[in-house]
Order: sequence, then C-alpha cells, then structure tokens
Amino acid sequence: MRQQVVFLITPSNGLCKRCSSAWTGKALTSQEDKDKYVKTLPTQLKPFEIQLSQSPRGGAFIVGDQISFVDYNLLDLLLIHLTLAPHCLEDFPLLSAYVAGLSSRPRIRKYLDSPRHTSLPINCNGKQ
Repeated sequence: MRQQVVFLITPSNGLCKRCSSAWTGKALTSQEDKDKYVKTLPTQLKPFEIQLSQSPRGGAFIVGDQISFVDYNLLDLLLIHLTLAPHCLEDFPLLSAYVAGLSSRPRIRKYLDSPRHTSLPINCNGKQ
C-alpha cells in the first residue's frame, strides 16, 4: 500500500498531472485512457476497503482511531475519483461510508462547499 499513500498527497499539492491518475502517475489524455483507468479502479480501491475493515474505529479513519493527514488526502483523492467516475465506490461500502462520514464533518463540509474547493480543476482543465 505504500505506493498509494505516496500518491495520495499529490492532489492537495496541486500536481494536476497526477490528480486524475493518482496510481499510475500519468495524465489521462483521452476518453479511452480514462475508461481504461476507471476499469482498473476496483483493483486499486480494494486495499483501502480492506484497510478500513481492519481499522480500530470500524472504518471511521484509514489508520488509527482519530483523523489524520492520510484521511484528508484519501478523502480528497476519493472525491476526485467520484467526480470523474461517479459510481466508482458502489462496490465498496466501507469506502462509501468513509467518504460520507468525513465529508459530513462540519469543517470539512464547509471547505467542500466553498469556492476555494469547488473551483479547483481536476486533470488540469476542469472537472471531466
């Protein structure tokens, strides 16, 4: 899981080339690339679902029993994926609940609803 954690920090740092393709490190340049990437997402998301199933607070946080830097970055990455592929978490109930739970925290919700967040591009050229 080390590779995923390393790439989790890239969307928050504004490295757009990795925003839509966090696990491959490549920008998605065509619909065909995006379709291929989305098709591989279940394989990439499964380790996170497993990790949540083993977390001390029943999947509330990815590691430990309180929110951490990793949670903020994983949430950011998952929200990007949900924007690009809205059904990508359908087969992952713990990840879906994780996103819902973290997104509903008052300060996170306030940020997610703010123009500072909603105006951020994905994939360097908007949300697509």
